[in-house]
Amino acid sequence: MRGSLRIAVAAVALILPAGPSGAASCPSSAKIQKSLEGIDLSASARSARFEMSTPTTLYRKAAKSVGKVFADHEGRKGAAVVAVELPVELVWKAINDENHHALETDYIPVRYSGVIEGTAHGDDRLLFQYFQQMGIGRWWVTRNWMNRELYDSSGGRLWELIWEDEMEGIDRSRPPFDRMGPGVSPVKATRGSWLLVRVAESCTMIEYFSWSEPGGAAGLVQGFLIRRLLRRTLQGAVLLAEEHLSSSRSHSGFIRPDGTRLD
Repeated sequence: MRGSLRIAVAAVALILPAGPSGAASCPSSAKIQKSLEGIDLSASARSARFEMSTPTTLYRKAAKSVGKVFADHEGRKGAAVVAVELPVELVWKAINDENHHALETDYIPVRYSGVIEGTAHGDDRLLFQYFQQMGIGRWWVTRNWMNRELYDSSGGRLWELIWEDEMEGIDRSRPPFDRMGPGVSPVKATRGSWLLVRVAESCTMIEYFSWSEPGGAAGLVQGFLIRRLLRRTLQGAVLLAEEHLSSSRSHSGFIRPDGTRLD
């Protein structure tokens, strides 16, 4: 995701493979679906704030095929869902570790990712990212914040990170904006969310929602590539959780949506 793995990075899908990730050792499909009963997934920002219906079909498919990503879209709004054999805390750290979303290993298809205001991993921060590939370049600044109300009302079962573009008044002459080469344009708009559902101690449903308007050539090809982009972003976040945070990366400084420490 990277959290910013916005649809503005449309062209990357032409060169990056898509494939399943994770292990099929979560509870049975029936138990996963039963665990979702009584949880109001429509209370998340995807529906309550951005007016897209809950992708129920994607959740059902993901419950039946652990580790496989399923994606769909309505115009420029899209969602992807996967069930993974990972604790929710580890996945949460991965999507909030935005300063490491642009690694050479290409977990998330962005050239640069960094918090420019607020605290890394904090409950409210500004994030700058940009993408450039095959002659197409886009940059964006988003405000990312945690949905404490949803976490509390769900008894800690729903963990959500929300973002919306906030690019007015940005001084592009200072670092890290000087990292961008010529021809990188700002996106018209981007917003979305990561929603994690704790199914079991080591089983999490991950939903990535994105609504972006990259503009220009990227906007022209977006409709053809959006499902692949959604899958690639979600796969990158899972890989980051599995390979990056679970091994060499420091786990310090992370918090839950309610602000309590997660170290």
